[in-house]
Amino acid sequence: MEGRVEVMSKALVFQDLTRDHHVFLLHAKRLRQAAGVGGPTASVAARAFLEYWNGSVLSHLAEEEHCILPVAIDQAVAGRIRVGCDKLRHQADWLRVALMEMSLLRSAMEDLSDAIRAHVRLTEWEMFANMVESMGQKRADWIQEKLNQMRKANRPYAMGEGYADETYL
Repeated sequence: MEGRVEVMSKALVFQDLTRDHHVFLLHAKRLRQAAGVGGPTASVAARAFLEYWNGSVLSHLAEEEHCILPVAIDQAVAGRIRVGCDKLRHQADWLRVALMEMSLLRSAMEDLSDAIRAHVRLTEWEMFANMVESMGQKRADWIQEKLNQMRKANRPYAMGEGYADETYL
């Protein structure tokens, strides 16, 4: 039982990031659905996503890149996540461009939705799962402290049990 408590304690380190991923996936779904409808519905969804992107997502990516990836146990996966973060930034920029040329909007929304889903899948299923199983408590504590510092500075509302960043949905 003691080993299970230790694993659960280490898993809590990723709790707020996992909540972010949940909301991120809701946005991916919304982008894909709105892309299928097109017109003003797609434009509104794209603009709402970009507001969310500028508020929460950029901070989230910085937290992963500064607190998790440098101490990742599997640096090959960390490298793939870095590439995925760059792809997300590129896709968000492409979405901004597509809002000025509506014929590009559907594909930009679908591509961004796919990139979001790929990022969450890789981060949750490969990075977090691997780290929970193999990192020591000292590393978990260090990560938690770094994440807390960044969240307090940039997104104090995005911490703890009551956190659910669904402001932009």
